[in-house]
Amino acid sequence: MGEHATVRAPKATRDTLERLALEQGLTVQEVLEQAVETYRRQAFFARLNRDLAAQGSPIPTEVEDEQALWDQTLADGLPTEERWLFDDDSRAHVMASST
Repeated sequence: MGEHATVRAPKATRDTLERLALEQGLTVQEVLEQAVETYRRQAFFARLNRDLAAQGSPIPTEVEDEQALWDQTLADGLPTEERWLFDDDSRAHVMASST
């Protein structure tokens, strides 16, 4: 196991961590680690978006439009139980569904 440190937090924060841990079947440490990782990612993308906006990047409109197009491919009508395998030549093959 890694090194541990004590972190001071208000009682309300500790109570919230304990409640979330109980609800999710995790330890308080796991909930705290997930929360910190989520915050780290949000801060990273906030900085990235700020820096791209400062450079005049087309992030807000063009990229969001493209992401919306890609998101539509998730609802392509294929059965959700269908599985694909790729051989050594990167050719796709459909596995028979188990239903």
